[in-house]
Amino acid sequence: MMRVCAFTWVFMWAALVSGELYRKVASDVAPPAQFALLQTTSPSLAMCSAVCQGIPSCLGFSYSGVNTACAPLQGSMGNVILDSAETSGCNIYWKITDISRGFTRFGNKAYLYDASPLTFTEAHQTCRDRYASIALPLNLQESQNLQLVAPSVTKWILASDVATEGSWVNHDTGTVLVYRNFIPPNPDNYGSIEDCGTLTSDSAWNDVACNNKYSFVCEVPQDHCELGTWDIRCTFA
Repeated sequence: MMRVCAFTWVFMWAALVSGELYRKVASDVAPPAQFALLQTTSPSLAMCSAVCQGIPSCLGFSYSGVNTACAPLQGSMGNVILDSAETSGCNIYWKITDISRGFTRFGNKAYLYDASPLTFTEAHQTCRDRYASIALPLNLQESQNLQLVAPSVTKWILASDVATEGSWVNHDTGTVLVYRNFIPPNPDNYGSIEDCGTLTSDSAWNDVACNNKYSFVCEVPQDHCELGTWDIRCTFA
């Protein structure tokens, strides 16, 4: 299979792109030629990024410091990386968008903290608008990771018993939660209105009214951070 970093023909000059518009997502690999919108050479990484920036459909690019091969890319970043072959000196870069900015990877997930005090429904929609969900710790380690992302604040988690009182589930999927960290007497459903979950600053869970307002963390799930469906938001550490 032909690899794009093998091409060294056609020189293209482009204006320098300022600021961080792309992020390296894979090292020493070359994507297959079918993902390339163009196969050219460029005197520098910055110039190659500018070539991509000038093509509306370009989502990323590969660049080789060995032979200056430059290839603007299209398609899914996950497929591009998954189908790539080991090639010394060739790296893949992907476009940073407003959706991907601000996420940080901890463990197998990526998180973005939003300090805005919102109701559960508002926070839920805000995360959905970012193609993410409200964070939900599935074990003690993930709970500790959330505390690193947003320490010393109470924040929404994607846990509720809205559907059936006393049955705490993933609010989006309805899956009954195996890991829970309520500290008695919670959950107590005080006033018969506490159907949404929060994570307190000491990592304890609490049930509260869903129209209360708290900050929250948006989460990119583990399956998006694995190689087969690689997500650029998982590359920020």
